[in-house]
This record gives sequence, C-alpha cells and structure tokens, in this order.
Amino acid sequence: MVPLCFVGFWNNGRVSKNRWMKTKKRLLPNFANKTHTVEHPSLSYNFVFGSGPSNSYFFETRHGIVYEVKFKPSGYIFENIPAFRKNTYEFIIEIAENTSESLKQTDALIPPTIARIFFDFFRNKETLIVYICDSSDSRQAVRYRKFNAWYEHYQTDNFLKIDIRLSDVNGFVFTSLVLRRDHPDLP
Repeated sequence: MVPLCFVGFWNNGRVSKNRWMKTKKRLLPNFANKTHTVEHPSLSYNFVFGSGPSNSYFFETRHGIVYEVKFKPSGYIFENIPAFRKNTYEFIIEIAENTSESLKQTDALIPPTIARIFFDFFRNKETLIVYICDSSDSRQAVRYRKFNAWYEHYQTDNFLKIDIRLSDVNGFVFTSLVLRRDHPDLP
C-alpha cells in the first residue's frame, strides 16, 4: 500500500538514509520508554515522537518500512488570520527508510498507527491541520480518497473537516483543513 500523501518531498520522497540513521541513533535508546501504544497494541504499531522543527513521529512496519509523520509549522497559510497562524501545521507522511523490495505490500496496521499519531498531536485544542495531496505524479485524487476513507473510519464528533479543491498545473490539488470543534476561535 502506498502511503496516502507525500508533501514536502526531498530526495525523491525519501528522507536521506544518513538523516534517518542519525535520528534513529538519537531516538532508539529511549524508544522503549517513549513509545505510545493503543488499547489493543496488536492493532497498530508503536511510534515515537522525535520532535524537531517538523514535530516528527516515527514508526517501523513489520516489512521494514520506516515512516515519518510530520506536523510542519505552516502559519504562513493563514497570514491574515492571527488566531490560526500560531497553531497551523501541514500534515505530511513520508517514507524515511525502506528495506523492503516493494511499497505495494498491504499493511492493515498503518492506518490505525497514523490515526493514533494524528490524535496524539491534536491534544492542543487550538491546533489546525492542513493536509495537501501532492499532485506531482497525478495521484492526488487517490491520496485524497485514501485520506477521506481513513478520516471517516477514525473520525469522532470532536473534529471538523473542511475540504478545498484548488486548480493546479497538474489538474487539481485536494486540500483538507481539520480542527477540533472546540477550537476557541470557532464561532
């Protein structure tokens, strides 16, 4: 299964191996103490919050694929709305390391893991997430459908999602804004 959205590409959609190895060495000694589990740990992967400028979370699949889930500060999107500028983040999923031969392996534990990371980051009720489906390979509609399916599956009444479709040189860019319904600046 190809992850739902790759935004902020570098090194053709993969984090450099040197960067991952440095991050891995820094995080893994404390991994056992800092991993987050769900009520039924067998239903998702453990993950670690690596912090950094992009508020990165990491998890590794049973296929040896390491994902980096980022919440990149993106206040510039709401430059004219000070209430949203401070706590706006772009939601990014990238492959940090792939020791597997193929990305096409289905892994049912990836969606609940990403959902748990999403909920973990959303503890602050002032957070606003912007999800932009990359259009560089014309697969933005596939990514958008995948994100919507995951959102609907894990959705609670605590969140509000606003979908926006913008014109782009590659057709359309699908974007979603997600915020908590108890956001203090909502009417």
